[in-house]
Amino acid sequence: MPQFLTVPTVKKTKRFKVTSRMRRDPTKSKAIENRYLREVKRQVKKFQKHILDFILTYYTSPIEKTLSRELDTPFNIKNIHSFIDEVAHLDLVAGIEPITEKYVIQAYYQGMSFGTAVLGASVEERQANWLKISTRIQQIGAEWSNYSQREATDIKRIVGTGVIEEWTQGQIIKKIKEVYDMEDYRAERIVRTETMKAINDGVLDRYRRDGIEPRGGGPRPPLHPNCRCTIIVDFEDGEPVLKWLACSDERTCGECADLDGTVI
Repeated sequence: MPQFLTVPTVKKTKRFKVTSRMRRDPTKSKAIENRYLREVKRQVKKFQKHILDFILTYYTSPIEKTLSRELDTPFNIKNIHSFIDEVAHLDLVAGIEPITEKYVIQAYYQGMSFGTAVLGASVEERQANWLKISTRIQQIGAEWSNYSQREATDIKRIVGTGVIEEWTQGQIIKKIKEVYDMEDYRAERIVRTETMKAINDGVLDRYRRDGIEPRGGGPRPPLHPNCRCTIIVDFEDGEPVLKWLACSDERTCGECADLDGTVI
């Protein structure tokens, strides 16, 4: 089994104390998010470069475009769209799938480790809830598939408009880069949100191993894109309960702050 699937043994502690320093990143998600995002962005840039190289090679000026039409060369809207769809699948969907699997598994086990530390228990066995992990990976895969389809659709629309209105190569590339700026932000949001979902799956599963279930009926973290909140165990009348632990960083919204300490 790969090393990153091993949940580290945590020393027993009598009480888990939440400090202000810990609140800045309770589950230590930043490291996983950053590594995940770096690999995703490399894959996104590969896709974007592939498209721009294609435009630079086959689309130069309205005059040459007209000649291409007259000579019946491969430069036409149908072939351009097919090319963009193919590259979107190969460079984005297929390329991001193994990256997503690796980091979702890491995030899940990091959540398990956090839950273990909160409970003050040692890990007796490697926990492998593969059904939950595989379900999470499939859900995120659908997110990336939607991402690639959306970006491909936007680029095809730009190229189609450019052909009809006889834009220059520079005009088309400028418009495509505007799409990339918007989609880069969306990729970052997907990475951060889905990492925290996987981490909190692991946290909650670890508590459930000790028979501690949610009982408040309220929302569970993450509450919104970029949320870094998590779940902690506290005691009321001698009984363990799960409570919201708000992260105190720039990504914490007012609603998350209000939920801090509420029973989940």
